[in-house]
Amino acid sequence: MTAVRDLLGEHALFEGFAPAHLDLLASLATERSVPAGGLLFREGELAKWCYILRAGRLALEAHSPTAGALVVGTLGPGQLVGWSWLFPPHRWQFDARAVTDVEIVALDAVGLTEVADGDPTFGYPLLRRMLEMSVARLQQARLQVLDVYGGRSSR
Repeated sequence: MTAVRDLLGEHALFEGFAPAHLDLLASLATERSVPAGGLLFREGELAKWCYILRAGRLALEAHSPTAGALVVGTLGPGQLVGWSWLFPPHRWQFDARAVTDVEIVALDAVGLTEVADGDPTFGYPLLRRMLEMSVARLQQARLQVLDVYGGRSSR
């Protein structure tokens, strides 16, 4: 558990958190792996985990009735995977498929939510950092859309 605690303490999401909070996070954490081609989670399933990608690459896929699975983003080491556990209905909005072999730290989202709700000195900084990461991801998606469409207008 010490290795997981150290890993969490070095991640931007938890950097500078109190040792007691890092101990608590480590108690909610599990290390997992997903082989290349495997699914970490599937759209519509209950989102019960918050993931930190340690190694490898994940593709976020959305399903189109006409085109099938479309990759809408790829994630690499150090990135937070999945936000759906934060808000009702707590269902994954995408599939997360391993492009390569993947190593992750999975945090029990139910436990994480209970701790965050019960301790504002933990919950507020956590939520603020998660929102900052979410905004960065949205900006990345915006740039990707601009790159794909190359300034073409639909008008």
